Amino acid sequence: MNDMEIKKVYSDRGQNAIYMFWHEQGEGCYVGSTFNFKERMWAHNQHRKQKKYNHTHLYTFMNENKVTDIRKHLHILEYLPDDCSKAVMRDREQMYIELFQPNLNMFEAVSARARKKRKLNNMEAIF
Repeated sequence: MNDMEIKKVYSDRGQNAIYMFWHEQGEGCYVGSTFNFKERMWAHNQHRKQKKYNHTHLYTFMNENKVTDIRKHLHILEYLPDDCSKAVMRDREQMYIELFQPNLNMFEAVSARARKKRKLNNMEAIF
């Protein structure tokens, strides 16, 4: 990613987004979502430096691979509308987690139990 692309990614205001951190050399992948993209990227860069977050796979990986700026390894997977609900955002994030199978995510965006319940509710609505 060149400097112009990094500036574009980081200037995306408080936009709702689903994003992926991808580090080829260390083979690290993380999928996340946020209602405020710019603030979340700042938080990722800050948390990487703080010991209280060293238990997370993402920040441990970033420190071990000397990733000082997450923006250089970031890809926007999808922008979501301003009126997007948390449930819709989590469902979309879960779709990408299932697609990419990231090795740095500690949790799924939507639990298997919640996915099963939604599926049953959808089936009841159809029939």
